[in-house]
Amino acid sequence: MTNVTYSKEKGVKWKLLALVSTALLLMLIAIFSYSHFATFPWGVRPLDSPSIVLQIRQLKQLVTVRYSLQRVVGITEPKEPFGSESILLMVGGEALAGVELDEVRSAALNMGILDQAQRSAETALKDCLAALGMQAQFERHSA
Repeated sequence: MTNVTYSKEKGVKWKLLALVSTALLLMLIAIFSYSHFATFPWGVRPLDSPSIVLQIRQLKQLVTVRYSLQRVVGITEPKEPFGSESILLMVGGEALAGVELDEVRSAALNMGILDQAQRSAETALKDCLAALGMQAQFERHSA
């Protein structure tokens, strides 16, 4: 009788050990998966702001709409006294609609929009730094 009770307790202990180890293994897998995919889901790297700003500054135009058209045109020319000559032409074109960023910048300079924006930014920064007990002076550079 003692042997039977001992084997049941031993079986319960093994089942409990298996359950706990399986739970720990699943928790480790979940933690690893979360830490790996939370920062770089599907292999996508986070973009840093300075590189994005630099790439935008290097743009010369901002194309918002692109139209592409392709047609096949057939021309038939009758020949004297009989017969004809036929030609198939493939005609294609592309139209880009957007903004020339160089023109926008020069227009903004001429209208004083950039100077006004710079003064507003300087005022906001001075106020923010003053709240922290600091002072700042800005130098003007010509564009």
